[in-house]
Amino acid sequence: MSVAMNEKSAIIRLLRAGSEYNCNFWLGCFRAGDTLTSELLALANPDEVFAVAATAGLLESESVLLADARAPMPRYFYLAPANMEAVTDYANVLKQWQPVQVGICFDANLVGNEDARFMTLDIVHNALLNTSVREFALLAGDSDYGRLLNTSVWLRETLENESFNVCLYH
Repeated sequence: MSVAMNEKSAIIRLLRAGSEYNCNFWLGCFRAGDTLTSELLALANPDEVFAVAATAGLLESESVLLADARAPMPRYFYLAPANMEAVTDYANVLKQWQPVQVGICFDANLVGNEDARFMTLDIVHNALLNTSVREFALLAGDSDYGRLLNTSVWLRETLENESFNVCLYH
């Protein structure tokens, strides 16, 4: 389904874990742990990547950009330590890379419900104001769908109050 897009338009898709969706640029966070970044790239689905980053954690202390060029369409994961300060990192990465669409996944158990909500709003809002990104996929973990649905509705209302035309698919 095609939607006419302009600078005051946005499409937000809410996805359940395991959903088939063609997005090749993802943002998320991680906890400190012992998983190597190469192990994450071996995982097939974005929800698996984010689940491992949130539970087992990464053997990293700084933000990382993972690139997987093995697929017909390369995919990228930008993962930052789980904190509100990472929002600036996400904004800079989106300005620099200018992806067509962005997938976002924040595990509420890792960053907390309110932080996940505000991080999502800040990233989407910043991208709409400062980049050409107009399409977003919000990926829910196994138990996060209800929370993410509420966040998506809140996000749509907040953006519409700023005169954005938002299509929300769930």
